[in-house]
Amino acid sequence: MRRSVLTVALVVAATAFLGSGTATAAPATQVVINATVDFETGVGSFVAVGGGVCRSGATSDVSVVRPLGGIITFDVHKTFTCADGSGTFTLRIFAGVHPCARFNSGVWRVAAGTGAYETLSGSGQLVGSYLPADSCTATSVDDHLTGKMQLG
Repeated sequence: MRRSVLTVALVVAATAFLGSGTATAAPATQVVINATVDFETGVGSFVAVGGGVCRSGATSDVSVVRPLGGIITFDVHKTFTCADGSGTFTLRIFAGVHPCARFNSGVWRVAAGTGAYETLSGSGQLVGSYLPADSCTATSVDDHLTGKMQLG
């Protein structure tokens, strides 16, 4: 029952959060981003494949955490700074987790970009795995983001 409440809450949030989108000239391409963040520093690293973005770099997070019924929700602005100097892009992430669970899940969309990513758009889903054990004892999280991105 708790899982279905979380699923319904995330579907409703995703619908409002992602919106209907707009058509563009450049086709959207699949993207996979794996990012790790240390909770003490808020700093992490990432590797990416596809989506027209750089392959690796550093991340930083600004988060708002709120309880919502039996779950904890996260509204995160995660900035990806490309190691190759091509620019930055920021994803707005909305995710939820049951207290002390091993995983969180949610949705993301591109919120901003600089340099080569000024015109970046896109959205998708994410699953986060807490380390070393669960969200109550975690010191870091490995986020796996999938979706589509496009430039232009």
